[in-house]
Amino acid sequence: MASTATTVASAAGTAIARTVLGVLLGAAVGVVVFAVEKSAGWLEGETRASAALVWALLPLYLAAGAAAVGYAGFWSGVRRAAHEALVESGALRRMVERVLARARKAAEARAAGGADDADVDAGEPAPRGWIGARLATLGRSLSDTIVSRLAAAGAPQADTGEQVDRIAGELIDELGVLPSVVALVLLTATFAVAPLLLS
Repeated sequence: MASTATTVASAAGTAIARTVLGVLLGAAVGVVVFAVEKSAGWLEGETRASAALVWALLPLYLAAGAAAVGYAGFWSGVRRAAHEALVESGALRRMVERVLARARKAAEARAAGGADDADVDAGEPAPRGWIGARLATLGRSLSDTIVSRLAAAGAPQADTGEQVDRIAGELIDELGVLPSVVALVLLTATFAVAPLLLS
C-alpha cells in the first residue's frame, strides 16, 4: 500500500512539476516574443492610445505563453506520470496478470465441465423465437471465443507482460499530443496576429 501511495505521489509530483515548468517557460517565451516584436517595430503605435495598447499586449503575451506552454507541460507531465504509475511500477502488468489468471480458471472450469454447460444454460430463461435462439447462440459463441483467447493469452508460457508494457507505452505516448499541439498553434497564432491588428 505504501508503495502504491509513493508511486501516486511521485506521479502527481511529476505532473505538477512539468506544468509549473511549462508555465514559467511559457511566460518567458511570451516576454521574449514581445521584446523581439517590439524591437523589430512590429508593435509600434502611431497614436498615444495605440502606444498604450502595445504595452497592454505584454500581459496578454505573458498569459498566452504561460497558458499554452503550461498546458503542453501539463499533458507532458500526465504522460510521464501515467508511465510511472502504470508501466514502471508494474501495476498494469499485475492487473492484466490477475485478469488472465481468472480467465484461465474460467477456461479450465469450462473445459472440465463441458457437460455442465447444458445445466448452466438450463438455469437461464429459454430464448424466445427464432431470432432469440440465434442471438443466444451468437452470445455463447462470442463468450466461448473470448474465454478461449484470454486463456491462450494467459497460458503460463505466454509472455503477456512485455506486450502489455509495449501497448501501454504506445497509448501513453499518444496521450495529450493533440491538445498540446492545438495549444501551441493557438499561441503562435496569438503572437502572429497581434502585430497585424496594430498595423
